[in-house]
Amino acid sequence: MLRVLTNLIWGMGIILLFSRCTKESDCDNHLLGSISEIEYKDSLKLGMSLTYQLKIKGFSNCSSVESVIGKQTGNTIYIKANIFNRGCKCDQSLPTFNGSYIFKPDTAGTYYLSFLNDLPAKYITDMVVVFK
Repeated sequence: MLRVLTNLIWGMGIILLFSRCTKESDCDNHLLGSISEIEYKDSLKLGMSLTYQLKIKGFSNCSSVESVIGKQTGNTIYIKANIFNRGCKCDQSLPTFNGSYIFKPDTAGTYYLSFLNDLPAKYITDMVVVFK
């Protein structure tokens, strides 16, 4: 009787393990992408804007760029790319996407735009002088 009960418990465990139905949406996730390339700028007149053209690395053929956002701390703007991976059946290719970031400062000064990257330095940084 104990052997039958043990086999029944093992059998139910195996059935539960293999019958777990994974929906495609169970694999959806939000990740930080690596900005691998930027177009460097040098100066800007106050009241104008600069548009950075970016190359952003994805994680698979299921990746897409959700947004590129910046967060300012003093005169440094930290820019990151948000990647969305949809689905479970994705290859592990590393696609590159085009993206952009618009920089429009409120005051004159020297700004450092730091783009999140997967290099050991973690950022690709550009210095821009904004003049009146």
